[in-house]
Amino acid sequence: MSIILMCAAMPVFSQMHHNPALGIAFSENHGQFPAHVEAITPFAAGYIYLESDGLTIKVYDKDQVQANHTLREKPFGDHSLQWDVYRMNLVDAQVPDVAAYNTLSWTTNFFLGDDESKWRGNIPVHGGIRYNSIYPGIDIDFTGEYNNFKYTV
Repeated sequence: MSIILMCAAMPVFSQMHHNPALGIAFSENHGQFPAHVEAITPFAAGYIYLESDGLTIKVYDKDQVQANHTLREKPFGDHSLQWDVYRMNLVDAQVPDVAAYNTLSWTTNFFLGDDESKWRGNIPVHGGIRYNSIYPGIDIDFTGEYNNFKYTV
């Protein structure tokens, strides 16, 4: 088996705070998302989902969002968003031992849908998530600084 070590960065503009020097923030899954989602971070054009077997990046067209805001004054019409989805799979990886670190001073709330049993409040927010032993002797850190999402192996 060959292992490729890499570091990646992509611009992320988190909606969770206003100081870009703080980086991005991850909210843990406390039952507000499907079980395979470990954590999530929003950015200006979508979301990054850290999952037990990789990560998913969902991106929408910001111009389409702006156009939908003007449609709100009209009760009829297509208000849907088209998403582009990018997936990174961790092939043949072990189920990770997930550890959040750098806990931040605020929490988030998720009131998704009208089923109150799925609502979650006061979810801790972290500056980093580590997947320990994803491969033998290999960990992955998911972090961010200056609005760049990074993962390092």
